[in-house]
Amino acid sequence: PNPTLHLPLSPHSLCAMGGAAVKGGKPRNVEVVVSEIGGVPGCKAYHSSVVVQGVEYYFCPDGILTSMDLASHEGRTVRRKSFGSTPETVVAMEDRLTPYFLPGSYDLLRKNCNSFSDAALCFLTGKRLDKKYRHMEQLGQRCAPLLTTLSRGEYRPNPLADNFDLEKLCTDLRFGPAWANQGGGQTLDGGKAEAVAPSPASGFGAAASAASRTRGSMPPLARILILPFK
Repeated sequence: PNPTLHLPLSPHSLCAMGGAAVKGGKPRNVEVVVSEIGGVPGCKAYHSSVVVQGVEYYFCPDGILTSMDLASHEGRTVRRKSFGSTPETVVAMEDRLTPYFLPGSYDLLRKNCNSFSDAALCFLTGKRLDKKYRHMEQLGQRCAPLLTTLSRGEYRPNPLADNFDLEKLCTDLRFGPAWANQGGGQTLDGGKAEAVAPSPASGFGAAASAASRTRGSMPPLARILILPFK
């Protein structure tokens, strides 16, 4: 394919990319690529994407797209960091993350490229994107109305991102929504964890679901989720 072409995720485009999309085989190398897009010293804004076996995956207003030459960074100087390897395939990643990152649901502050990179890393490796790369949008979320005023209306919250919860999504990706919901478990923000059927491709939460079925009518146990942080 043309190396400058931005490709949407699809069975056809994934199969064309070879080993990264084929289940089994050798583990796939995972990298995060970051470039500065603005801000001031001490408070920079960043664009990020995830690279699996040399193929870039990123989120934008058109949904999850791919490129072969870091096209989403538009020629800016980039920083690359290896996150090791993953046994997961990009097909499994697509199945698990696409429902959360649909075309038209992009929001500059609440669901952007860094949100996707964070979730993709969590699914592929169990690790998270460094918080410093999301510092600017986290500040912006605290004063979104002011940002709308200062940008003269150029930024408007996208209602399709209203219910997006990155922390809950990453908790579900790492521990499985079925396990987290036993006994009315809570997410990091204190909200009630909602059970979401895991993708067969991902396998997350499958063991917990089976265990839940064997308990029959036993009363659920109250659990507190203690999550590891770096």
